[in-house]
This record gives sequence, structure tokens and C-alpha cells, in this order.
Amino acid sequence: MNENNDMNNNLNNNQDTNPEKDLSDKVIESVENFVNTTDHENDYEKEDKIKHKTEAITSYIPFVPLYYIFASKHKGSKYLTFHVNQGLLVTFAWIISIVISLLLESLFKRESMIINDIPGWVSFISYLLYSASFLLTLFGAINTVNDSSKELPLIGKIKIIK
Repeated sequence: MNENNDMNNNLNNNQDTNPEKDLSDKVIESVENFVNTTDHENDYEKEDKIKHKTEAITSYIPFVPLYYIFASKHKGSKYLTFHVNQGLLVTFAWIISIVISLLLESLFKRESMIINDIPGWVSFISYLLYSASFLLTLFGAINTVNDSSKELPLIGKIKIIK
């Protein structure tokens, strides 16, 4: 009886120390690493966050950060400056997505007398670009609503305004 318990304990110990990761575990780990970016929540004063939370959330709407920059609303608030910078990156992501999509459509559009036809792969690339821009927008806004100041995945480390 003791031998069976020892064998089970050895099997359990081996599984804990050397777990085999399947594809789903690797995908989940990769997504978590991608989404878990640097959080600057503790870098800002509580009063600053409370005062500028609405502006921080709306700064993720494309082109709104330009208003905050031209009106100098972000000056004097490190918290709002961070979110305006992140929102500006989202705006640039949308602009780049639109420009690339329009460029691809104009280059590969097949025109006939009856219909203008765009290849499926061009539409698919446009869909991916717009989806990525939309996800960046959601990521920034949702984190801000949840009182988090996380950098955006891939582009969040870029500092345009200081």
C-alpha cells in the first residue's frame, strides 16, 4: 500500500516540476505576456487621477488627443499627459490603418464596366488593421475606466509628448 502512495506522490511531483505545455497553454501564456504591459498606476497622484479621469478615458477616441494637445489641457497633469500620449498613438494607428487600406484598395482594385472588384486578401488585410486599431482603442479605454494606466501593447512605449 505504501508503495502505491509513493508512486503516486512521485508521479504528482514529476508533473508539478516538469509540466508539459500544450498548444492552448502556450497561446494563453503568449496572450497574457502581450496584454500585461507596464502599469504606471502608482506613478500618479490620486487627486490628479480623480480630476482628469474623464479626459483620460476620452483621450482614446481617435483625434480627441489632438484637441487636448492644442488646448494644452494635458499640461500640469502627468496622468493626463500619459493618456493623451497613448491616445495619440491610437489615433496614429487608425490613420495608418486607413492609409494602408486605401492604398491597397487603389492599387489592386479591378475595374470593369459593371462592378469594381477588390481582391479578398486586400479586404482581409484591411479588416486586420481596423481590428487591431479597434482593440488598441478598447484596451486603453477599458484600462483607464478600471483605474489602470497600462501602456498599449506593441506601441505603448513610444513617447510623443512629455
